[in-house]
Amino acid sequence: MSNFYHRFRAEMAAGGAVENPEEPEVTSAGRFTGLVMVGLLGWLAVSNIWTFVFVVGLLVSVFLHEVGHFVTAGWAGMKRTQFFMGFGPKIWSVHRKGVEYGVRLLPLGAFVRIVGMNNLDPVEPGDEDVAYSAKPYRWRMLVITAGSIMHVIIAVVLMFTVYAVGGRYQETDRLEVTVVTEGMPAADAGLRLGDRITALDGVAVSSPAELRSEVTGNAVGDTVRIDFVRDGMAMTTEATLADRGDGQNVAFLGVGTDNYGRVKGSI
Repeated sequence: MSNFYHRFRAEMAAGGAVENPEEPEVTSAGRFTGLVMVGLLGWLAVSNIWTFVFVVGLLVSVFLHEVGHFVTAGWAGMKRTQFFMGFGPKIWSVHRKGVEYGVRLLPLGAFVRIVGMNNLDPVEPGDEDVAYSAKPYRWRMLVITAGSIMHVIIAVVLMFTVYAVGGRYQETDRLEVTVVTEGMPAADAGLRLGDRITALDGVAVSSPAELRSEVTGNAVGDTVRIDFVRDGMAMTTEATLADRGDGQNVAFLGVGTDNYGRVKGSI
């Protein structure tokens, strides 16, 4: 346990693996642990889908952060030896073109191992020209900031996707009923939550301000015609306006409305 703790602490400090490159391959215990982790994710997906989405999104964000370091290091001609999700003992790994890709036990981050990037990773003979420390400042700066740049790209892509697919929350032409006060004209006229008011006495309304202006333009006791849509069907009702009760003798309908919603494709 002590050796594991010291190695984990060293990995966190170095930002990657510091063990001997001849580290043993994945053990049966590591494979079993991997299956347990997959099972936990499956259980989370069933028990709380939004927590699952958050966890997966976080893991994807960490993965893409390291992809930024990995890709830019390749552009700079630096030698990359490992790309791992997590720290500690291996759960799974595979070698491709001189790079070991894999997953480790503790999902507390990820790392890309680049030769010569820290003092705990000595440069082997023959690797001097492909070491991080041997490259010009501009390349080193790009590689070290690439993870943060990737987060900016993720944010831009997510915002564009939300606006293009889900739309933007803004004013629309749909004036929906959100509150109906019991015992007031709107309730007596049969208006319900979710009804979409389209006109008052033949005058089209598409915002709370327009509806308020039309209502208060009448006198207390006047009867008004309300055109609205319910479940896709156009309907009409009448309401006799009441006094708001604040001593100002202002006509009152007794309904709350809102015209905000998501407008797709609006950026």
